[in-house]
Amino acid sequence: MKESLEVVERRTVELDLGKYQLKGQVLDALNEWDNALESVLTALKEQIEELKGELIVCRAAVGKMGFGYNTESSDGCFKREKFARDVENFL
Repeated sequence: MKESLEVVERRTVELDLGKYQLKGQVLDALNEWDNALESVLTALKEQIEELKGELIVCRAAVGKMGFGYNTESSDGCFKREKFARDVENFL
């Protein structure tokens, strides 16, 4: 009976040790995923900033051509006379 109790106690200690080892491995894996996701997020933020810059350049180019990306007012009339003239000449 005493031997059985010792076997159970030893097995319990082994299971506890395995539990702590598994916990450490899971935490390591989660830290790796966290680092990878942070890298992806940083890259995406950089791309967003780059695209914002390109959008500013595109809006400026469109503005120089006399076309506005928001050319109609709330009542449906054209805001820019030049754009309205271009449409009339086209028609």
